[in-house]
Amino acid sequence: GGRSWYFDILFLPDKDCSDGFIGCAREAGTYRKIENDLNNLTALLEESLDFIAVADLTGQLLYLNKSFRDAIHFTGDVDPATVNIFSLFEEHDVALLRHTALPHAAQEDSWSGELTIVIGDQKIPVLQQIIIHKNAQGVPLFFSTVMRDITRRRDALETLRTVEERWKFAFEGTGDGVWDWDVVTDELFFSPRWKEML
Repeated sequence: GGRSWYFDILFLPDKDCSDGFIGCAREAGTYRKIENDLNNLTALLEESLDFIAVADLTGQLLYLNKSFRDAIHFTGDVDPATVNIFSLFEEHDVALLRHTALPHAAQEDSWSGELTIVIGDQKIPVLQQIIIHKNAQGVPLFFSTVMRDITRRRDALETLRTVEERWKFAFEGTGDGVWDWDVVTDELFFSPRWKEML
């Protein structure tokens, strides 16, 4: 009494004209919980600032989250299955994905590395994680990927490198000798000019 059920019924046409049906019953509470969990997971993926995608092993897209759709200017009237994820990368990165990343992920379950997405004339450096999803027999079925835009990190590293080069140039121009002591690691650095002065 009082319990609700969902029924899935599949019609099975038979060549001998003895058509049949197969059915599956699920308690409504279990079905609602699964549906709620799936909706929560989808919401989490959609709200992530990372680029998240699922593709078959040939690269045909099965899913793109909102951040990824927005980044590649993907409109709602385009079917994801008509887009191959490899078309979003530079040519040398496609080779790396096909010949290194995916085979490694198939063997080790995952791969990560830095690649570049190309959108028109814009290039977005990403830190990418690829996970291969397999069936119960261990046969790869599809892959998912999470990519983080590392443009700011790369820009910051380039700025730091430029500042260090300028500091080094200015410092060497003064003719002063310098030493530096890292009290945490107890390492000492002596500039070449410092050593000359001894």
